[in-house]
Amino acid sequence: MVIAHVLVGALLTYQLVSAGLGIRFADRFRRGLVAGPRSRIRFYVHGIVLSWATAAVAYVVVLASPGLSPADLGWRWPRGDGLDWLATAAFLIMVAIGGLRVRWTHAGGTPASRAVTAAYLLPRTAGERWVAVLVALTAGVNEEYLYRGLLTAAGTRLYGLPLSVSALVVLVLFVAAHTYQGWRALPGILVLGCVFTGLFLISGSLLLPVIAHVVVDLVGLLVVPAVPRPREQAPDPEPARPEPDPRPGVRLRPAAPN
Repeated sequence: MVIAHVLVGALLTYQLVSAGLGIRFADRFRRGLVAGPRSRIRFYVHGIVLSWATAAVAYVVVLASPGLSPADLGWRWPRGDGLDWLATAAFLIMVAIGGLRVRWTHAGGTPASRAVTAAYLLPRTAGERWVAVLVALTAGVNEEYLYRGLLTAAGTRLYGLPLSVSALVVLVLFVAAHTYQGWRALPGILVLGCVFTGLFLISGSLLLPVIAHVVVDLVGLLVVPAVPRPREQAPDPEPARPEPDPRPGVRLRPAAPN
């Protein structure tokens, strides 16, 4: 049990330090992400490796905690009497419509900075898009397992917090972990975190939050283009030519200066 408390403390410390670094070095991070042709892929791979390493630590916490079972973490079938599935379906429809609307806005030539926050994170090439699919799958599974699953269960089982308090603390940590995307992105992340938390609470399962999280990331990374299409400009009109005088023998004279 002592090992579980130490590891949970280490995970919380890592989350807080990462949030602080995201706030402190957001501009430097943004410049480094666009510095080279493969910098974005390196960032994706780095995030995938860190995510799975964190998930491995979370798994050790479960092994070291006799009071925690996979069911306590949400690894079970949803039990929301169909309302949870209906809410998930409605949310995913809204996500799809929103992603398509942003794509159409880009097609009209709107700058990415106006249509999408943290647009510098989005893939530009085919290779980046393939890796982005792995990013979406990794984030959807591991972040839900860590936040909605392990940390929520640790708050209630290990520290005796009410479920609502534990879920609220975890929501704050979830938002803080995304500070590297900039302040403008945090309100949207807060809304998404509330949705994922709500799906977890009404279903008692990680399945629906994982599905919703993966779809949100796939839409954000693949459906929304990073660079808007340039607007097509109409060709410049030809200068008007003076019409010849139909009367024979009459010459047009230039107008006298004023």
